[in-house]
Amino acid sequence: MSAKHLFFQSQVSQIETSYGKAEAEELIYRLIDAYFDKTRLEYWDLTQTNLDLESPEIKNIFAQAINRLLQFEPVQYIVGHTFFLDYKLDVSPAVLIPRQETEELVAMIIANEKENRGLKILDIGTGSGCIPIALSSELDCKEVIGLDVSNDALEVAKANAQTNKSSVEFRNLDILSEEIPKSTFDIIVSNPPYVLESDKKAMDKNVLNYEPGLALFVPDDSPLKFYIAIAEKSLAALVEGGRLYFEIHEKFGRKIKSLMEQMGYLKVEIHQDIFLEKDRMVSGIKG
Repeated sequence: MSAKHLFFQSQVSQIETSYGKAEAEELIYRLIDAYFDKTRLEYWDLTQTNLDLESPEIKNIFAQAINRLLQFEPVQYIVGHTFFLDYKLDVSPAVLIPRQETEELVAMIIANEKENRGLKILDIGTGSGCIPIALSSELDCKEVIGLDVSNDALEVAKANAQTNKSSVEFRNLDILSEEIPKSTFDIIVSNPPYVLESDKKAMDKNVLNYEPGLALFVPDDSPLKFYIAIAEKSLAALVEGGRLYFEIHEKFGRKIKSLMEQMGYLKVEIHQDIFLEKDRMVSGIKG
């Protein structure tokens, strides 16, 4: 067995009991990509012979990473970055790790808005900045702003915008107690907290113990408080015909659609995710 096989199998074996073989292998490939700057194909390429698998530095880096994986820390936090669509983003425990559902939300907005020019876009609860960075890069935008209540999250978002050469402006704002600063947006988008406190008992340790609860959880007795606040305040902040886009909890699609219609939004639609076909997005137009 080659040195590469021995190294790979030794890493997998240390976490296989905790994660299962398939997931353990995927996690080790993530570490290889981060620490060797090699894809799995490049790692196994027979012509790649310059990897010093026995160096003390490599052994120490992987030992530390394995220890953190055994504590169920997300691999994205361990390596310090993740990918959102085609964008590499720094992540830390100050921000949520972007999910596939959010990628689908952004892809839907891009498809809907790609013919429009000079767009003014606002993202509420921006976290890592993944939504406004992707939209500002993929659409013809005049202005893009990301809001978040967490200054630590905003620092991560600003760094990501700089890395991706994106001109997004970031501001601190608590949407529950403050007004949206402008009233000329074509698009407002939000992936607000929507996980119920009662759902904690069913959540994986890597989410519950490491990702920021501020960006995840809402009380069981007011699960839609962010949607109500954002939808109400967006009526004053959107131009006529402006579009509001939400990522949602699968349980509340009909309720969010109903409240938006009651507020006067037009053409309110529920959109399902691609793979599980669950209600995960809602969109509407300001009349």
